[in-house]
Amino acid sequence: MGKIGVYGGSFNPPHLGHALAMREMAQTLGLERVIMVPTAQPPHKKLPPNSPDGTTRMRMLQSAVSDIDWVEVSDMELKREGASFTADTLKEISDLYPNDSLYLLMGTDMFLSFHKWSRPDEICKYATIVTAHRSTSDTKRHKRLLDQMAFIQATYGAQPIMTDNQFIDISSTTVRKLLRL
Repeated sequence: MGKIGVYGGSFNPPHLGHALAMREMAQTLGLERVIMVPTAQPPHKKLPPNSPDGTTRMRMLQSAVSDIDWVEVSDMELKREGASFTADTLKEISDLYPNDSLYLLMGTDMFLSFHKWSRPDEICKYATIVTAHRSTSDTKRHKRLLDQMAFIQATYGAQPIMTDNQFIDISSTTVRKLLRL
């Protein structure tokens, strides 16, 4: 029985913060493999105007992690019609690897909004929720993060994990702004 991390997002664009968080979570959890899944259309936000299409973002992500042999970039969400939902992705991966344990990797921003996602109860049945710090503001949100952990435990019967990780205080939004200068 193996341990697989699933790390989804728009990756618009992928950056060193994504790679560092993924590596830190994989090391902390002892993951044998990480499947990175760029989304075609995130259900919780619109992609900014002039964003690269999903295939281009996937190619950028493949390039960003090409030196990591235990990371795979999957186009499964790009092949779907409409918005991509994590529950569907996890079911598909669970069907592909029925004997492995799945770990859904995410930043604290997504973790704090997890209860608003589509079918969070189903997500918790397929995978252990894992969050990594994204920025220095996470220390200010520590109580909110602990409250969210308790809420997820009580509501969905899940045992989320909060990693103590290094991070680069940057976001894809910041990278896009810097590219426009």
